[in-house]
Amino acid sequence: MIRHGASVPIPSLDGMEPLMEGLGKGLLLSPAELSLIARMLESTEQLKRFMAKKESIAPQVASYALSLYELKELGSEIGRCIRHGQITSEASPELNKVRKKLAIIEERIKKKLDGTMNKYRSYLQEQVVSLRGGGTCCR
Repeated sequence: MIRHGASVPIPSLDGMEPLMEGLGKGLLLSPAELSLIARMLESTEQLKRFMAKKESIAPQVASYALSLYELKELGSEIGRCIRHGQITSEASPELNKVRKKLAIIEERIKKKLDGTMNKYRSYLQEQVVSLRGGGTCCR
């Protein structure tokens, strides 16, 4: 492979060792850890495609690479449920429903706060509402 100038796309497996050690032990994975797994699965697919093209140059190495499991469905499911390190609302119908309810409740609270702040505007120095967890809502 080296003599033919081929550069094998070997992925970085940083962060995968703790995940592999936790397999079968009931480990709960974070969105970031699931994203690592998805990247590894993508890299496996890429490596298999690459090695399929190089099978005539290095048949023994290619046979090892081609024997890797791809788990395309798992990669697709992770991609559907996690984007940009966050769990999407589409991950499950129940989550989508809960997030919609939360948005409605947050909007109701905001309207009540707006009404209260307007009512007592003359008593307030600033019309700023601080949210727990570091968020702020300014009028």
